[in-house]
Amino acid sequence: QTLYGRVLWNPDQNLNAAYMLQLEKVYLCTGRDGYVPFFDPTGTLYNEGPQYGCIQPNKHLKHRFLLLDRKQPDVCDNYFHDVPFEANFATDIPELQSMTSMPGVDGFTMKVDALYK
Repeated sequence: QTLYGRVLWNPDQNLNAAYMLQLEKVYLCTGRDGYVPFFDPTGTLYNEGPQYGCIQPNKHLKHRFLLLDRKQPDVCDNYFHDVPFEANFATDIPELQSMTSMPGVDGFTMKVDALYK
């Protein structure tokens, strides 16, 4: 099965095409012993201090995969238990070009089979 991830950015001001959203890296991680990773770099959202989700290595993470890296694709984790993630940026998939041409929208795909082995 394929998972489709889409990221939307909606700035307060309508700047149309003045900015373009482009994913640079995609991480996938799971917590250990009930830990739920979340991204709160200022620490004010949950009042638990700065939290960086999957981006920063953390002793509370059970698994941490770098699925996609636009600048260094050779450092990505392509497999888990010898099963490929087959992760791709939406910009690399011709069928998704209409989505990626919209300002403020980007995405990725990945196979989930490795997560269930």
